Amino acid sequence: MKNRQKVRVYLIVFLTLLLLTSCAPRATQKIFVPYAGECAVRSQDMTLEDAKNRATPVHHYAITIEEGNITASYFETSDTCILTLNNGYFLGVGMHMDGWVRHFPYYSTMPEAGESTLVLSESATACLAYDATTGLLFTDTSGGAVLHKNGIPQNNYGAVYLANSDGTVDRLAETPWPSSACALDEDGKTAWFVAGHQIYRIDENREVTEVMSDTRLHYLGACSLAVLNGKLYIGALGGFAVYDTQNGDLTWFPLE
Repeated sequence: MKNRQKVRVYLIVFLTLLLLTSCAPRATQKIFVPYAGECAVRSQDMTLEDAKNRATPVHHYAITIEEGNITASYFETSDTCILTLNNGYFLGVGMHMDGWVRHFPYYSTMPEAGESTLVLSESATACLAYDATTGLLFTDTSGGAVLHKNGIPQNNYGAVYLANSDGTVDRLAETPWPSSACALDEDGKTAWFVAGHQIYRIDENREVTEVMSDTRLHYLGACSLAVLNGKLYIGALGGFAVYDTQNGDLTWFPLE
């Protein structure tokens, strides 16, 4: 009899815990969608297996910050990026098997302006400007051939460069994957970028540091990055993820 009572007590405790877990509140993120206005998106639990095996979403989403609003829109892919600085601009081309970065002086169609200069024979993936004198260039150095083992690159196939207004570049670091998204922090001195399943920070001294690694990121397909109030909003395939730089939490918000 006592054993039956114990079993009942254990069963009640188990069911209570299960109920509490299933009723646990999910995070809600307010975003602004053009032509639709503000809406609330609820987070969704996502394990690594969920990320690997989810049904293929239709759209990549770009997340931007506009007048303090987190805005989601369809991401438009491009094989080029332009970094405009004093004295000229860098034009990067990235087409998987081929790509390069050249520096063009302003008024480059005029003979007296001078010719463009090949800066990098690497496929460009992203760029951003710190100010009118310096910026960042991200490249894919694989040439279209990447050696993997268990899904992990065996060499560094991404690179990040400091671009200068005189048309030169300085390599800052190499990464296992090329960057797919980058953004400048609100302080204007710190930069962040996503490369494969990792997030990196570039501090004001141009030191590159890996701050987190989560294989789910690789399967989410990051394509854009925005920063607001200490959080990174990562636009991805089928929705967006939010990485809290203070506590290290990564939260997934589906849009499809």
